Amino acid sequence: MSTTGIRAGGELYQIPLVPAMKGYEDFINTWLYLGGPRFLVDVGPASTVDALFNSLEQLGVEEAHGERGYSTLERRWARPSLDINGLTSGYQKEGSKTIVPSTATAKFSFRLVPNQDPAKIGFALRTHLAENCLPGVKMELVEHHTSSAVLADTGSDYITAAVAAIEKGFGKSPVLIREGGSVPIVAEMAQTLDAGVLMLGWGLPDDNTHSPNEKFCLADYHRAIKASAALYRELGKLQK
Repeated sequence: MSTTGIRAGGELYQIPLVPAMKGYEDFINTWLYLGGPRFLVDVGPASTVDALFNSLEQLGVEEAHGERGYSTLERRWARPSLDINGLTSGYQKEGSKTIVPSTATAKFSFRLVPNQDPAKIGFALRTHLAENCLPGVKMELVEHHTSSAVLADTGSDYITAAVAAIEKGFGKSPVLIREGGSVPIVAEMAQTLDAGVLMLGWGLPDDNTHSPNEKFCLADYHRAIKASAALYRELGKLQK
């Protein structure tokens, strides 16, 4: 791989984006679709989920895609995932520029599930990349942050209190589902205090969370205030 871009025309060195994409394809094929032992070794069986989810229609996607052998909801709510969050290489501005880039960057994240160890996953990832790095390519892996997974006990008194509070605030009983997120302090609190952690989030599937044109319905804002107030009353009823 070159240290500077060169004019296009005639293959001379490995184009950086090629090994970046190959690495992603290898991840999917060997870690997810084929049940790769490095990533899935500690994953337990997915629990049954029996709710409807219309995200495909909302996203304008015609067909679901993901790990073989599991339903869309199981993949969405209970299985580990690997996501590419960004790919950058070469000229990105308007118009054309016939220069072969010398570098490429890929940003990706893993959604872990209970029993998976972030340190073990990180080591396996670094090992996999080193073993499959193409000749002539120099690779650097930068790790930003990690966190263990947390799974709430839906049978706990705190969840029961939250369900009652939400019903009072919104006028309907909530459907309990799993959802991925990156809030490392939750795992730290659960492990350090050896206690359950209750998290309530307000919003609709079409709020475009963390995306362009993100929104929040004012009606839900007011309902959430009512539910939050009701939650304190419900928690106060619990035996200490």
